[in-house]
Amino acid sequence: ARKFEEILNTQEGARPAPLRMCLTGPGGTGKTYVVNSLKELMKHYGRAHEIRFLAPTGGAAKLIGGQTIHSGLGISIAGNKSDREASDWDLRATITPAKKAELTAEWKNVTFVLVDEVSMVGQDLLCELDSVL
Repeated sequence: ARKFEEILNTQEGARPAPLRMCLTGPGGTGKTYVVNSLKELMKHYGRAHEIRFLAPTGGAAKLIGGQTIHSGLGISIAGNKSDREASDWDLRATITPAKKAELTAEWKNVTFVLVDEVSMVGQDLLCELDSVL
């Protein structure tokens, strides 16, 4: 909580060091409560526009009032299918330069990104997420 307050109180224009946290626990331990409390805290400080909630699936995104990672970051999946077998798909996360410019403007004031169900995110998508942010 102290680190969060420190970030909230950072002077405008200053960029604090990234805060990376992992909140884990079995079902029913209050993870969703923490997410909802964070939303309310950001609203209270008038900074709700500075946070985005992302998740790997539509169901998970809906539960936190967010978007899928792909939708929120404008990432599309490019497939190269030479055969009917799913294993022949060459899936690569891609983002167009035009979409990147649009997202840069849209995300200009975002200082917090919460990714729910991150254990369901593959390493390729994590790398793409990192490069986009």
